[in-house]
Amino acid sequence: GEQKADEVLGAALSLIQALGYTTIAEGIETQPQLDFLTTKGCDSGLGYLLRGPITEKEIVSVLEELA
Repeated sequence: GEQKADEVLGAALSLIQALGYTTIAEGIETQPQLDFLTTKGCDSGLGYLLRGPITEKEIVSVLEELA
């Protein structure tokens, strides 16, 4: 169930962090998911909860800023 999945994800995050890698979560859609990942020390994440898809105009703007 969900508790087992949380345990597996928590263990995976711990292992990745212990190896010195940066953790990035993808597909964050709910506040409880974000809260769980934050509690487990996940370094960063992306998903509809944080920001939806961006338009072509926004992509061009970001790329121009980086150039």
